[in-house]
Amino acid sequence: MTSRSVSQPQIPTQPGVFTRASSGLVRQVRTQDVMFYGWQQIALGYIIFIVAAWQFYPGASMEVGVLLATAAGILIAICYAFLSVVYPRSGGDYVFMSRILHPAAGLVLSMSLIFWQLFYAGINGAFLSKFGLAPMFSTLGIQTGNHSLTAIGSWFTSPWGLFSGGALVIGVFSIVQYLGVGLYFKAQRWASYVAIGSLLVTVVTLILASTGVLSFQHNFDVVAGHGAYQGVLHAAASAGVSTHHSFSFSQSLYFAAWPAFSLWFAVLSVSFGGEVKDGQRSQFRGMNLAIITMGGFMLLLMFLYRMAFGSGFILASSQLPTNKFPLNAAPYVNLYTGIAGGNVVLTVVNSLWVLALLFFVGASSLVASTRNMLAWSLDGVAPKWFSAVSARRHTPTWSLVLCAVIATIWALLYSFTDTVLVLGGFLGQCVPILGVCVAAIVFPFRRREDFESSPIAYRIGRVPLITVVGVVAAICVGFCFYRLLVDTNYGANNTLSVVMTLGAAAFAALWFLVYRLWNKARGTDLNAQFKEIPIE
Repeated sequence: MTSRSVSQPQIPTQPGVFTRASSGLVRQVRTQDVMFYGWQQIALGYIIFIVAAWQFYPGASMEVGVLLATAAGILIAICYAFLSVVYPRSGGDYVFMSRILHPAAGLVLSMSLIFWQLFYAGINGAFLSKFGLAPMFSTLGIQTGNHSLTAIGSWFTSPWGLFSGGALVIGVFSIVQYLGVGLYFKAQRWASYVAIGSLLVTVVTLILASTGVLSFQHNFDVVAGHGAYQGVLHAAASAGVSTHHSFSFSQSLYFAAWPAFSLWFAVLSVSFGGEVKDGQRSQFRGMNLAIITMGGFMLLLMFLYRMAFGSGFILASSQLPTNKFPLNAAPYVNLYTGIAGGNVVLTVVNSLWVLALLFFVGASSLVASTRNMLAWSLDGVAPKWFSAVSARRHTPTWSLVLCAVIATIWALLYSFTDTVLVLGGFLGQCVPILGVCVAAIVFPFRRREDFESSPIAYRIGRVPLITVVGVVAAICVGFCFYRLLVDTNYGANNTLSVVMTLGAAAFAALWFLVYRLWNKARGTDLNAQFKEIPIE
């Protein structure tokens, strides 16, 4: 493997092309901040419903599924990281695709991605209530016999409880991000420290439960009634639920789409590429470390869940009707972890990583959305106020307000209606990810001069390394997209999700056409914008 050059491509600076001399953003994000951002986008708390989905894939190994999703995520991250070296600007994936593929492709794919990122900015706050606060309070109520705590847990799964989580996340982080990216990343850093400490305590708790030092079965019977653990297994057997399957690699491969929904989104750190101090190394290290560390924790937790609670019990309780489950709480693994610990303090400590990560995942979507909007505006394909940046705080202003409003609407729809499906957005987000993989494949040929003068001009023989990685990554994303289309268990192939996916792309295409015609009428050469790297 060889490299032709290690010099940076020349960034054009001729006047009159971009709207101003500076975007207003400043470089103040460190490598560890990139990694922690990836942790928040990955949202390890999603493991709660990922484990619950295991029942749909007879013979699947959760751990093998995670390994496959992690390996694919690393390949995708290499594509994103390599391109971010050449185009180290905010709105990264939009910049890649608009310069390498086509301006229309860049905007359509980027706007489709942001449509779904704002969707999840809204409902991830509701996830904080549903998968974090509700199980914690329910466990505390069950352990102490305090019905008020159990009632609080139930309230957090109600429409108002779900919306309160969404409103809290959107409100808090709209203010924090307006006050400055430095403050946001400092808060993210401390939340990550809390999460890692809580995760380590959780791992120790599960190891003790796996080795018999703590007895989950005994503690479950204490809170749910004598013989309740075996009762769950018997009830599942009576209902014809099978809890024993021989290993199937194909089912493990199909299951891999679930952890992929979590692990792959660390790559969106490229959205604030213009604010990273060392763009050449920080993105590559940060996003890959995020995928590897969180993939490792996901694999370890899944293994320990099975050892501590019993694979059969997890499968049985996941498939029982609500009226057959002996506790007034959803059968989630964080509920079981609290019961296994048998101590209210441990319950709170073991809940902190779920709360910390779910609290920030919606905020991370706001970061990605505002930076893409800024890049569209600088290219002249969105209103100028999209790129308004506070001169004092160096953070987007009006685009942040717009994102908060849109996210709040999604939170309302998710909380108070049945029309919004949680996982339908992965289908629409696979397409932009695939677009970046394709951009990586063709980059050395469509932008030969940029490639040859860049630090990523590596080759395997005569074939550019980025092309090879891009091909394999594209195959992985394409297979995942296919599985989402045919897998009814995932819920991404329903009519509403497909219509929203196509509708977002159609809206973006119309948006681009209108702005191209408007710029042409004003005598602005839009093509000149896309021959340059955007301003810093």
